[in-house]
Amino acid sequence: MAAKKKALERFVVKLRFLKTRPDEMDLDQGDVVLVSAKFNDGWFKGIRLRGYK
Repeated sequence: MAAKKKALERFVVKLRFLKTRPDEMDLDQGDVVLVSAKFNDGWFKGIRLRGYK
């Protein structure tokens, strides 16, 4: 039996974010992000659809 994959959540960025670390990405207002994981410290892991980062 195949394992179920969790659906990615889709978010639209409201405020610009400029990365300060190598594991972050720049986000502009209006960017669409698919989130694959949420961490207890408030950070998220995901894919920005503009530029596929």
